Amino acid sequence: MSESDLRRRVIVAMRKYDAVAVENPAGPGTPDVNYVEGWVELKWMRRWPESDIVRIDHFTQQQRVWLKKRHHRDGNVWLLLQVGNDYLFFDGKTAAEYVGKVSRAELYEKAFEVTNDLAPETLERILCV
Repeated sequence: MSESDLRRRVIVAMRKYDAVAVENPAGPGTPDVNYVEGWVELKWMRRWPESDIVRIDHFTQQQRVWLKKRHHRDGNVWLLLQVGNDYLFFDGKTAAEYVGKVSRAELYEKAFEVTNDLAPETLERILCV
């Protein structure tokens, strides 16, 4: 499993919402997936780290700014973090402020939802609010 596998699974599961992968060098920070209801930034880690703080080196400042800015303008923006079999969903503001900066316990506490299910119904219930 990898971040590209996660992206493929999300796009397939969100097919009815016209989900597409986004690669945008002209707009740094743009999330990985766009769908009719909004945007999702995807992050993947093989397993939980031993360290207290769960660092995500590939979560850039540009991505944080993009998520926070869109959230403040009432955009439907999310970060989906997969670690092993755990899927943690964060709204854009919470993701920008906490993901990659706090402990595993705090991530679970701050997450909008934690699940081990990426079924279309689960994604629809969480992402299409």
